[in-house]
Amino acid sequence: MVVLAVAAFILLLGVATYYLFFAPVPFIEKIASPDFNQAAQISSIKLDPTAVSASPVFKLLSPQVSLPITGSFGRENPFATFVQSATPLKK
Repeated sequence: MVVLAVAAFILLLGVATYYLFFAPVPFIEKIASPDFNQAAQISSIKLDPTAVSASPVFKLLSPQVSLPITGSFGRENPFATFVQSATPLKK
């Protein structure tokens, strides 16, 4: 009984190893969606940045969000010790 279980385990391990490392990989053409050709066409478009920035429509654009304000975060020296107050807190 034990020999049969060990043989089944070794067989299962061998099949898993074959499919994990040695089985043929399916081709990407079979897996890819039909929209893949459309994505390939879109990625082949050449864009001229100077034509975009010189466009009158681009020049009419204005920022809709203001720039963030820089503030002070944390302590000036994060490694400095905390100063203890001279009077203890009352309960």
